Order: sequence, then C-alpha cells, then structure tokens
Amino acid sequence: MLNLARLVLSFLLIMLIRLIRQCDYQIDKTYFKEVNKNIALPNLQIYLNLTTDTIYVYNSMYVNLNLILSNKKLYAVNFYVNDTLVEATQEAGSGN
Repeated sequence: MLNLARLVLSFLLIMLIRLIRQCDYQIDKTYFKEVNKNIALPNLQIYLNLTTDTIYVYNSMYVNLNLILSNKKLYAVNFYVNDTLVEATQEAGSGN
C-alpha cells in the first residue's frame, strides 16, 4: 500500500510540475504575426434573384453587374447604397 501511495504522490508531483511549466506566456512581449493584406481578390460570380436578393459589401471594392436578358429589353438601372439612390441610368427614348 505504501508503494501505491508513493506512486500516486509521484504522479501528482510530476503533473503539478508539468502544469506549472506549461504556462510560458511573457506579458512584456508583443505576440502577433504579420499578414500580407495585398493579395489579389478572387474572381467571384454570384447568381441573384433580382427581385428578392441583396448584396452586402463591407469593404471598398468594385461590384460589376452583368445581365443576360433573353427576349427582354432593359430600360433603366438604379443603384442604391443604404436605401439611397446613388446612380440611375436610363436608355435614351424610353420615355421615363
């Protein structure tokens, strides 16, 4: 029984020493990794339902819209940012 007590005590002592030595964080140093922010943006294609979908843009970026119309004619396009009209285009002679 004495050997078992020594074994348990030795195990607990070793675990306590490992636990104490595990914390190696030095608060007087700054820990960060530089990241490359100048990476090329991916070519992204998004398919939207123009009557129900919304795009949220959180950074400065270009948004290109390419419409393919079959047997339809586009007369006007309105661009809104935060529910404010920022640009409106209209085909000449559309009457609007």
